Amino acid sequence: MNWKIWLNLIAVFGFCFSMPAALTAQQNKVTDSKATPSKQTVQARALGQVTVISGPTACGAETCYELDVACSGLQELNRLMLKIGNASANVSARGTIMFFSGARGTNPWDGGAQPQRVVSELRAAGFRTVVLWWTSALGWSKSATGWHVGHGRLACRPATAARWVIDNLHTQTRRERPAEHRRLVI
Repeated sequence: MNWKIWLNLIAVFGFCFSMPAALTAQQNKVTDSKATPSKQTVQARALGQVTVISGPTACGAETCYELDVACSGLQELNRLMLKIGNASANVSARGTIMFFSGARGTNPWDGGAQPQRVVSELRAAGFRTVVLWWTSALGWSKSATGWHVGHGRLACRPATAARWVIDNLHTQTRRERPAEHRRLVI
């Protein structure tokens, strides 16, 4: 499977997860013609802080970083590893793609032959790849024993890591909108 098919699968996957929320919002619309529309604003949760423990250091053909991520309202720091592979030198840069593994996110996504082939094809097509995984036993989706904070607050960890990658590693390409018009989609 080539990289274009993988990107389409990722896009479809993301669309499928966003559809239930959109359908629920449609179902909950007020249909009373006398009702006055109200504007609701949703406050975005604050991102956390990143501390670079080590890096950039060479790890094979890639560059690695070790980071600590701290979020407000969470008891513990979580340690994160990043493995960055740059686009092939003979193609123009097209963007940055981040890979998180499933469940708690404690295993690197590129841990097999098929994922390594996908990452290699993406680099050959001009994409920088960033593989992220959590080295703490809790991963991103668990809180300390006795703390029940919910996934909304726990999601601060991968969101903060993604923002750090965008702010510190990503370089703008010709095809991208200016930074003031760009948003992070997670």
